Amino acid sequence: MINLLEAAGLVALGAGGTLLWAYLRWGRPWGRMAESLEEVESGNFRTLLPNFQHREQARCLRALDDLRQQMLLQQQRISSEDFDLKAILGGMVEGVMVLDASGKIRLANKRLTEILHLTSPPVGKTILEATLNKDLREICQQAFAEGEVLNFPLMLEHPRDRFLEINAVRLSEVTGKPAGVVMVCHDVTRIRELEKVRKEFVANVSHELRTPLSVIKGYVETLLDLDLADQAQTRKFLEIIEKHTHRLSSLIGDVLELSQLESNKLKLRPHPVRLPELCEKVLLSLQPLAEKRSIRIELTPVAHPAEVLVDVKLIERVIYNLLDNALKYTPVGGHIRILYRQDPETATLSVSDNGVGIPPADLPRVFERFYRVDKSRSNEVSGTGLGLSIAKHIVQNHGGRIWVESLPGKGSTFSFLIPFSSAAKSSAS
Repeated sequence: MINLLEAAGLVALGAGGTLLWAYLRWGRPWGRMAESLEEVESGNFRTLLPNFQHREQARCLRALDDLRQQMLLQQQRISSEDFDLKAILGGMVEGVMVLDASGKIRLANKRLTEILHLTSPPVGKTILEATLNKDLREICQQAFAEGEVLNFPLMLEHPRDRFLEINAVRLSEVTGKPAGVVMVCHDVTRIRELEKVRKEFVANVSHELRTPLSVIKGYVETLLDLDLADQAQTRKFLEIIEKHTHRLSSLIGDVLELSQLESNKLKLRPHPVRLPELCEKVLLSLQPLAEKRSIRIELTPVAHPAEVLVDVKLIERVIYNLLDNALKYTPVGGHIRILYRQDPETATLSVSDNGVGIPPADLPRVFERFYRVDKSRSNEVSGTGLGLSIAKHIVQNHGGRIWVESLPGKGSTFSFLIPFSSAAKSSAS
């Protein structure tokens, strides 16, 4: 007969077995499910869920798995949209900034930081903290208040003058409540500069045309009123008219040539030539003018110059323009030196004079159309004012570059280089 102690042991053993069975059937699966929920909550939507046999547990498992799949798809969609947004904003030439309702910057693309020259990331700051520009803050405040697309011009002076066009519009929630402002910055500096160049070009052409036309008109009217029996006087007037007619023809020709060069529509006809030999040919045509002003032109001899493949007539025009420019600004009795040098990749030609020189402030502009360093001498110095600009575009069309070095009162050196593998060479092949 079982005593009480043994009976109690059997009861305890049975109860323990029951609890163990209950834990294995119910407790451990729910614990594993709780762990899976914690994984999903932490953002790990790819976690593997446990496999349950009990019906109620299986229902919970299916519901949890459906939730996990939806959240995984949502995460993938958000990630894809975020990638698309970054790709679009990163590829834009405009600067984009998004502000929330509190005025803090939520988003700004790289182009915006470049346009505004921001030295630190702007996200999380107010627009005034990020840009230190009161005008931009007022633009965003006005857009937030009015709710319409606004357009503002803006000029920034640091680190250099830049012109911007700012578009700003208020963002609204579904309920219509203001949610922030999106601002787009367009850098129109280049457009403004081109407009300025165009206006200056029109004004300069008009000025250059006005003088010879006025002279021609005046002398024609004088001839009409003159006694044509005075042949000497008549011939003198006709020679003046011829001179200014030639000036008009040269100006129109240079303008048309420059237009072709700037539009890159000029077809190069490359041929092999040695630049020193081309210089000698140009010197023959300019020698009478040099002798008339007692200017000595020295061409430094070169041993075994290599041939470069270029449009001979155009490069001859470049050399002529540089030498002609040097003769105009070199004093009587001065001297001009032509230096040629080459390396395995390029051929370089320099024209140096001991003339008046060019002030440092004018150096960046000497290749502009109609630009003259000394405006007071513009009527004294013959020419259309387009020679250096034409030379620059010819050299650039050959894949080369042209530059100037000068000291006021000491003289100037104009140089250009042409690569042996130039654009002319590629167009020939």
